[in-house]
Amino acid sequence: IPKGIIGGFIVDFACGVKAFSNSLVPERAITSIGMANIDLKCVTTAPWANNAENRISAENVVGTRPNPMDDSCNPEVSADPTHETALGCHDQYPEPYHDNIDTILELLDGMSVPSRKMSQIRGEHNPDNQGEIITTEEVPLQLTRSDVERYFIACESDIKSTVVRIVESAAWRGLTFPIDQRSCRVELQSAQFFQQGFDKQSNPIFYFRNKLQAPWRNDIHATVLAVLLRLETFVLKTECRRPNVKITLIAFVGCPSCPIANGHRQTKMKTGKKRDVGEDEQPTNTPNLRPPSLGSDPRIDPYEVYHTHSNFVLIHLLNDLIPRHYPGRLAYALVVPDKANTKTRLRTLFPSQFQSHITILNSGDELKKYVNKDQLVTFAGGHAKVTSGAFQCDDSYNHNGA
Repeated sequence: IPKGIIGGFIVDFACGVKAFSNSLVPERAITSIGMANIDLKCVTTAPWANNAENRISAENVVGTRPNPMDDSCNPEVSADPTHETALGCHDQYPEPYHDNIDTILELLDGMSVPSRKMSQIRGEHNPDNQGEIITTEEVPLQLTRSDVERYFIACESDIKSTVVRIVESAAWRGLTFPIDQRSCRVELQSAQFFQQGFDKQSNPIFYFRNKLQAPWRNDIHATVLAVLLRLETFVLKTECRRPNVKITLIAFVGCPSCPIANGHRQTKMKTGKKRDVGEDEQPTNTPNLRPPSLGSDPRIDPYEVYHTHSNFVLIHLLNDLIPRHYPGRLAYALVVPDKANTKTRLRTLFPSQFQSHITILNSGDELKKYVNKDQLVTFAGGHAKVTSGAFQCDDSYNHNGA
């Protein structure tokens, strides 16, 4: 095509073969030319072509070239503030991410990954007896522009690494979800990991508790699935309104605090007199100081002893999965330590990419610097009671309008 005849851009041209009668030879495209934002070149794709010279190179992208297919030209799309798909409005993305996101989406075009789907063929009308089928799903259909931007930043602005990581995450997500809740019902009902409330910067808060009442059944796989189910469900429900939502993680290494009026309680001394005891002086092995209102599973005896519900392998798996498949989702990680672990040792439990977001607190009282008392749950020293949704095993628990 001579330069200048149809302008600087080629937008979705196709060459086809058609017989005089449609009944003889159906119409089929033998080659197509799609819009490619590359410098003074167009790329043709055909089933039989395997020419390396026709592959799009990321270095050829013109950073300052405007995009004639921008959805801002479409009044119907621009008028919808919730429209946030792979072909969504570009104007909200400042340079240089705008063109980089376009390039990544072009490179991902046509790529598919396996995906698990629930089928009613064998299960009929019984929801607990559903069969599974494996299908394929195109990668761009699973992404928003915000997702691409987060992966791009996490890959240090490397387009090739971003594409590879997005495809890997899409394949992982397609085979991991949906999660059969029957395999992690106990962990979901324990409220070890749940979302409730917001911090002072309006980031939703997730709580993770290292110690819970009753012994742990040592099912690492079930615990990981429970954490992923809570996190994935929350992200899917909030990304339409807040595509760039980040969470604040509050992790309790030891036993929860005891809710006491004005932060103190009275105890008898050996002399028979009473004195006030601060929160730091409270014994950790006195079960009668831990009523069910602290956020424990109401079906468990409130006098049950606290046990550790994690180990090194579990922490290692979470540190590998969450940063890789949920990049850019962590705003802060507030860790409430216990006396058995130093701050230096606790930092080693988190991956390097999270170190700048982690704050090891001296005690649970410092949480009030980041979260208002009415948003902080009772076992963290706040006034908000843990909602019943934290103990539910389905994905319909209350997200508090995040």
